[in-house]
Amino acid sequence: MICLWQMIVGRMEHSYGGISDQNSSTMTHNQLGICSYNCHGVKSSLDEIRELCQFNDFIFNQEHWLLPFDLGILNNIHSSFLSTGKSAVDISTNVLVGMPYGGTAISFNRALCGFVTVVDSFDSRLTAVKFNSNVGPVLLVCVYLPCDTCHQDCLEAYIDTYCKINSIYDDADVVHAIIAGDFNCQIGTRFYDVRSHCVESNKLELTDIKRLSNVCKFCSDDGLRSSWIDHFLCSPVVDGLVHSIDIPPQFISSDHKPMLVTFEGLTTQVRNTASVIDSKSSRILPNWSKADDVSLLQYEQVLSAALKMICNDFFGC
Repeated sequence: MICLWQMIVGRMEHSYGGISDQNSSTMTHNQLGICSYNCHGVKSSLDEIRELCQFNDFIFNQEHWLLPFDLGILNNIHSSFLSTGKSAVDISTNVLVGMPYGGTAISFNRALCGFVTVVDSFDSRLTAVKFNSNVGPVLLVCVYLPCDTCHQDCLEAYIDTYCKINSIYDDADVVHAIIAGDFNCQIGTRFYDVRSHCVESNKLELTDIKRLSNVCKFCSDDGLRSSWIDHFLCSPVVDGLVHSIDIPPQFISSDHKPMLVTFEGLTTQVRNTASVIDSKSSRILPNWSKADDVSLLQYEQVLSAALKMICNDFFGC
């Protein structure tokens, strides 16, 4: 019966999610961690993304390189995370159309499900959700802007993507926003004025640029080119809640480095898991008051299946 109980509770914990012990030790209950990472192909960065999930509540992925029917991989990276994303490839016909080296996604901790609403962007370069925070609804947008190939078409595509960001912001009916990802733009490029206009028109703050200097977020595979093209843009109130910004150097599967931003006071104590530990007996005690209807149904199904197995094994019924 102990094994049965452990199996049931294990399934319950999987359903509830929650922040890992590692994350709990580094972040307090009123802190929210958001990581932006151009993973350069999620299949080759699974271990690193899984590690980032241990210390963050949201993961903004750019260039996951997944086909539409592969997007489910994002939900299997970490058992405590759910994801929503867009593929850059159109498979509506028998011929694949689009650039496979693209796509965006937002992964978020299951403990935040009740606070997150998916916002459709209708563009693979943008994935957006609305997060109900302590300061009101916040629009979270993961972006992967077009790179400059010195053609007029890419400039028009760059402007068009920013117009879509503005449109999402307007339609979402929110005051606050966090827009993060690969902007493919730095000072001195022809895209810079477009980004500056978006920042000014939406009254956003250059969150990472204000706090960091001499940062290298991208380095080409040959090591000859480096730049700072990945950024966080936040509305003023949200920007004022930034606790820390970190660019961990140990992640090497991509030509980009992840950027981790921790916000203080943006969220309530949502990291309470559905179970607590009895330190005296080291037993997992379920806290049924925190269980939602879906989790209760899953528990009922698992319990029923497990009891049926016992019945078959011992009583031949």
